[in-house]
Amino acid sequence: MRYIGIIGIFVLCTVAGIYFGQLGKKKILFYVEFKRILTLMKGEIRYGITPIGEACSHIAEKTTGVFQEFLSEIALQIQKKSKQSFPEIWKQTIEKVLPKCYFSENEWEQLKQIGTSLGYMDVDMQLKSLDLMMEQVERSLVEARMKQEKDGKIYQTLGIGIGLMLAIVLI
Repeated sequence: MRYIGIIGIFVLCTVAGIYFGQLGKKKILFYVEFKRILTLMKGEIRYGITPIGEACSHIAEKTTGVFQEFLSEIALQIQKKSKQSFPEIWKQTIEKVLPKCYFSENEWEQLKQIGTSLGYMDVDMQLKSLDLMMEQVERSLVEARMKQEKDGKIYQTLGIGIGLMLAIVLI
């Protein structure tokens, strides 16, 4: 019975190390998908000259997960012709749907502010806002990749090492 507990502790520590080592990869995938959505949004605005509600609806069809929910919610609120302005819809949907954990405080505020220029300003200004956000996402993506390279293996090694150390101490 004692050895089963020791093996359980070792396995638990190893799984925890692997889990925490993989968190950076989730953040990287989130940023890659977000960058793709911003690129699609630019295309819809620049070439399709599509109204923002329709653009969100079209892009939602091409994505999955949290971004699909985010864009679908924006399109739905615009279709309802609610009394809220687009910036209010944008901010509320961001706070309601997108996970704040992937963004720095500066990125989070900038993401909320980008909604003030989308849909209202001329096409050039909307594209410039999207370009600014894409640059920010690209910087965050590079930082996330560097951090994952550095920290991912450390977490995995620590999980296995701590599990092994506890197993030896308990034997």
